Amino acid sequence: MYTRFMVAHNSIRHRLVLLHGITATSHSLKQSGEILRDLLQADEVVLPDLPFHGAGEQLPSYKVPHMLEWLSALVADSLTDCEHLTIIAHSYSAALLLLWAQAQSKSLENVECIAIAPPLRITRVARQLSQAISMLPKRLSWHTFAGPSIKPFLQTHISAYPRRKLDRDRIYASTKHDDNSYERYVVQVQMNTNLYEHLERHPITEIHAPTLLLLCGKDLVVDSPRLARELIDQGHELLHIRYVSNSGHLLISQDPERLVRIIHEWQQLKHSEQADYLKAASSV
Repeated sequence: MYTRFMVAHNSIRHRLVLLHGITATSHSLKQSGEILRDLLQADEVVLPDLPFHGAGEQLPSYKVPHMLEWLSALVADSLTDCEHLTIIAHSYSAALLLLWAQAQSKSLENVECIAIAPPLRITRVARQLSQAISMLPKRLSWHTFAGPSIKPFLQTHISAYPRRKLDRDRIYASTKHDDNSYERYVVQVQMNTNLYEHLERHPITEIHAPTLLLLCGKDLVVDSPRLARELIDQGHELLHIRYVSNSGHLLISQDPERLVRIIHEWQQLKHSEQADYLKAASSV
């Protein structure tokens, strides 16, 4: 399922693709998409639902290899009749985007990747949540899942689970009206767990597209300080890391204007570095 916002142009010079995180849908980024389209001067914004989310596809498997095939097809389709493609991905999708950028055989100059809060290193709370959800029955009504009995269960298995997140999850669950939604939620958490396991076996070691990585200091999901240190030590040539100390996991939806300012700073830095390179090369 694709939601598109377009402006009146005969051709697409700049296309923007926004990818949401686990348990969300493209609707969660609709308002941010309109803001980002205007401030980044995109001719078109594409908002797909991830597989197993909303109206998204049902792939043969939720595991990372199948998800990477889906993302590769999306990128290839998005590059059609387009001079420049920007992909902004959040959380699970951000990690998937980094894995995709690593898998490319050559540098992609007409693609910009912005990865926000990818769970390459996760907090203890996030890992405990994925383990706890995997223990729940495969079929359960949303009334039961959203009821008071779920809090003691999560508090028992997740020692540091924040109360505000428990309340948020209960509100989210109570908006659902069918048993299949609960089953889909379990699949979505299993997708996250599979991603964690995949990243342990296949860590990010090389990036083949200009990439801005945003890590948030108040993130309850991603162990941002540890991840920032590790990636800086690795010294990826095309990876620019920005640590946003006073922001949480949901930067893309809570403060899209700030996100745009950070993107513009990164783009200006890239252009400045390219100009310095060309100047040095011409003097040889």
